[in-house]
Amino acid sequence: MRGPLRLLAAISRDPAGWFIAGGLMLLAAEARWGAPEPDTIVLDRAALSARGHELGAGPMDPDNLPPEVRAIADQEMLVREALRLGLHRSDPVLRRRMAQKMDLLLEGVPPEPTDDQLAAWLAQDPERYRVPARVSFDHVFVRDGTDAPTRAADLLTRLRGGAAPIGLGDPWPHATPREVAVPRLARLWGPQIADALARAPVDRWIEVSTSAGRHLLHLTSRTDARVPAPDEIRPALRRDWQDDWRRRHRLQRLQELRARYPVRLPEEAP
Repeated sequence: MRGPLRLLAAISRDPAGWFIAGGLMLLAAEARWGAPEPDTIVLDRAALSARGHELGAGPMDPDNLPPEVRAIADQEMLVREALRLGLHRSDPVLRRRMAQKMDLLLEGVPPEPTDDQLAAWLAQDPERYRVPARVSFDHVFVRDGTDAPTRAADLLTRLRGGAAPIGLGDPWPHATPREVAVPRLARLWGPQIADALARAPVDRWIEVSTSAGRHLLHLTSRTDARVPAPDEIRPALRRDWQDDWRRRHRLQRLQELRARYPVRLPEEAP
């Protein structure tokens, strides 16, 4: 019962939720025990006390209820009157909200997955959780121009000979990142540079041409892409596993309801 109670609690947090939850409970009570007495609203002392509304040990006086308790009774009264008038049948907005709340109830509350279930989930689609390769590098930029090939070749020779890259070349608008994921580098600096660094040998200066100019790159470290162990990404696996459980549970419940509510299409006009 914990799952339905938690879902009903979630429904009750918005104003329309109280109307819908109350209406559903009244309809369920009517289906099981028959229609309740329309002018009788029963306030449960223990339930009110659990919500912080103490009424004392003596008999209740319905004409002198505390304001917050009177508001609860009035809310129940308005719900019953709205159901009596059939507002849940004629109001398209309310019907849509009720359908949305029922759809939420159909999802259910997923169980906690076991370690074996999470490992099996990861094995089904390891690429979804693959950690991308990361690189660190030095960078010297030579802007495009007629002398760019000559300047880049000269700088590349100096760098390979041991020259420090600081202060060499032309200004580049981006700071050189460290331990950056290759896909992110592709978004920031372009795919040519990211692809080159993903394949480049470590500790060797290379040259890459782009539409902006010549880039002299020195890969200092690279961490290859890998699929992490389940324990490393347990929160993500748990979230995705439970989302899938909710989806499958909802579809199953929908199929059960569809069997109870057959659809008849309107007859075609002659």
